[in-house]
Amino acid sequence: MKMKKTRIMSIVMSAVLLFGMSACSSKSSDKKSDDRDEHVEEKDDTEEETTTTTTVAEISHRTPTGTCTSDKFNDYEDMSFFYNGKKYTLGVTKLSDMVNDGVQFSNADSDFEIVVEKQSSFYIGFSFDVIPYRSVGLTVANFTDADLPAKDCVISSFNLSAIRELPDGAVTYNFPELFTKDDLINSVGEPARSSEFDSNGSKYEILTYEQASEVYMGYRSYVYTFMDGVINTIEMSYLP
Repeated sequence: MKMKKTRIMSIVMSAVLLFGMSACSSKSSDKKSDDRDEHVEEKDDTEEETTTTTTVAEISHRTPTGTCTSDKFNDYEDMSFFYNGKKYTLGVTKLSDMVNDGVQFSNADSDFEIVVEKQSSFYIGFSFDVIPYRSVGLTVANFTDADLPAKDCVISSFNLSAIRELPDGAVTYNFPELFTKDDLINSVGEPARSSEFDSNGSKYEILTYEQASEVYMGYRSYVYTFMDGVINTIEMSYLP
């Protein structure tokens, strides 16, 4: 009887030891498996990392090749610009004329249908790209005695900046497309008013030439902005 109890105890002890070893083996295996999984995940994260390099293109600025003169810098009878071989004149050219010529405006089609009341200006701008990120800005006016859709109104103002960044001949005028402040003053005299400011290490000077309208309270005007003495922005505004 005593011997039987001893054998039973041995069997029980063996089973306990075997179970314990199996459990330890399972935990160790699980831990190794977890460690392996974590290692793989870290490797995946590393593989997903990418390096992005940003290249900034240098901007070239044209410069005048010499001095120039023109009596058209303040010609209020023919306030025009040329684009794609076509001439467009403030107070004469309709917005629809430019659309028919194939000018690709950035505006929604619905903008061209907005009604402009008689004897009024429409100040929501129309624009088209000359080169990427450089565009001509226009407004239109209705000088008639009947309401009109914007497309049937005449262009009444023009604005173009960063002129020196544009290709030669991209947009031209009745006067030279590149000139200095001295060229302008030597050609048509001192402006009606002027101002200046500094920005990003450059000096900007704004010269305004104007003529009073015979019909409306206001002026026809040319506004020239120079950056370090060379033309940068041209603005024209028309009133009958």
